[in-house]
Amino acid sequence: MQQADVFNVSSNELTALLKRVFEAMGCDQSALEDAAYSIVAAESRGFPTLDTLPKILERLQGEKPAPASGVDKNTDWLEINGNCSSVACYGSVFADLAAAYVKRVNKCVFVRVRSCHERLMILHALLSNAASGVPMLAYWNRQSPPDQWCAYLASSEPAADQYLEYTLSDKTSSPDCLNLIAAPEFEQILPHWQQIQAQSKQQKAISAAEIQHRFELSISNGIPIQRSLWEHLQQIALNVLVPSSERSRAGAGA
Repeated sequence: MQQADVFNVSSNELTALLKRVFEAMGCDQSALEDAAYSIVAAESRGFPTLDTLPKILERLQGEKPAPASGVDKNTDWLEINGNCSSVACYGSVFADLAAAYVKRVNKCVFVRVRSCHERLMILHALLSNAASGVPMLAYWNRQSPPDQWCAYLASSEPAADQYLEYTLSDKTSSPDCLNLIAAPEFEQILPHWQQIQAQSKQQKAISAAEIQHRFELSISNGIPIQRSLWEHLQQIALNVLVPSSERSRAGAGA
């Protein structure tokens, strides 16, 4: 009997496999965990991040320079050069820098991340920082079609999270730029979220209730994945395994 092309896996199982995959790709411990959690966090909330996973793996085969950051003295924006890196691997770096800056200046701050990929996967980083007390708003260009943009609002209360796809009346950011707004208090971000809503001509909002519903379905039923992709990931993960040594054999069964 032919196997189904798509089947469901638990979020824990998918996370564990992705960690091994990114380890095999040469990511360090913090980056591989960030990448795995970012993908699962977005996918479990109904955003198709697994579709872009092959492109992420292809990019990771090349050079992976660390993001560089600094504060623009004229605008007071925290400027981060993503060096063509993936948000899947460096999303927590971007968000952690924003969170640290918020705590230092104790006010609403603006962050511009230039040259980064798979922006939707910053969901995990936003959720993690919001849970620790630094709510954030991220908005970015979706690139297709050119005037279609997306925004995600993460608060310390998941019931307030919102996602929005919208068409801007005029462009306010370069196509390759991810913008973050972070603040000590959630209420300080709301005016910026309302401004984004006001700028839009047509918008498709996904409510907090829908995001939570998608997440609960994923937890109870698992996350759908193409069998071909699952088998490909397993093949990559095999590269993590190394020949046994006297030391490893001595520790076996301990």
